[in-house]
Amino acid sequence: GRLARLFKLEAGEAAAVFAGLGMFFLLFTGYALLRLVRELGITEVACLPARESRDLPPVGPKTRFLLAQPFLGEHGVPLALYGVVDVPARMLGALALVMSHRWGRGLGLARALAAASALPVLGLVLLAGVDHVGAFAGFALLQLGGGLALPLMSAYVNERTDSSVRATILSVAPLGSSLTYVAVTPLLGIAGDADLRLAFGLMAVGIGASALFAYTAWAKAQRVRVA
Repeated sequence: GRLARLFKLEAGEAAAVFAGLGMFFLLFTGYALLRLVRELGITEVACLPARESRDLPPVGPKTRFLLAQPFLGEHGVPLALYGVVDVPARMLGALALVMSHRWGRGLGLARALAAASALPVLGLVLLAGVDHVGAFAGFALLQLGGGLALPLMSAYVNERTDSSVRATILSVAPLGSSLTYVAVTPLLGIAGDADLRLAFGLMAVGIGASALFAYTAWAKAQRVRVA
């Protein structure tokens, strides 16, 4: 884009820069939260993970904690069980990455992409519509959909683009994701402060509409190419 040309960045470099800006935003938000807590008079504050692995925060009978994962916090899941709850979803996402191409061969590319795009939306609808800790299964659907879709899309681009522009084409997705993340995350945070399920609902609508638009445009281009 114009910003990348202004700083004489290649497309891949621009994507890395915007991803870095996104990470900076997250770090800034975290430090702002710590400063706010200290201004309230709570001076002994520590974070997980710590800056260094040996600097573990002290934990005792009077320790209080603030979960960075608001869904689990709202449903009273003990901090010690957060990893136990989250690991199966992460493992499902990893399994989906491995099984993605078999999934694509079995269903065909069009159906496989449609199903993989629908899974995250279903997960967000579950999180928005069910006020129960069991709705955490929606996060598993998010991991599953992403794990199935990403290898299929990467393989599709690799097969249909010339090597001279392939890196540029593949960098468009992370660049777009980073820009969207920086723009949308604050708005979702405001919605989540009001009602966490509202934030999930807005995400479902936004991702669902974007996926439908992208899939429709891709399917139309495919029909023109076949014709």
